[in-house]
Amino acid sequence: MTLSRLEEGLTEVKKAQVTERKDKLRLLAGELEKEYLSTAMLLSDCARFNRLLLKSIFDLGKTGMVYYNSNGAAKRQTDAAFVNLEF
Repeated sequence: MTLSRLEEGLTEVKKAQVTERKDKLRLLAGELEKEYLSTAMLLSDCARFNRLLLKSIFDLGKTGMVYYNSNGAAKRQTDAAFVNLEF
């Protein structure tokens, strides 16, 4: 049963009340959709920011450079800075 189908069998007074409530429900559903999209975008930005922050903390001493030994084998730089925290 939908509200539109319900409206068909009602008197004019009740039909107007159901139509008013249906319009209000549509408006609220639209606002909820906007809030959902805004929240999803905010969480996406927070995740991106956290990813960049953690990468900058844990890749602090890494240059990302690749070195080659005399055999021609690739070797990444292994020395990395550690995080030292005191509470």
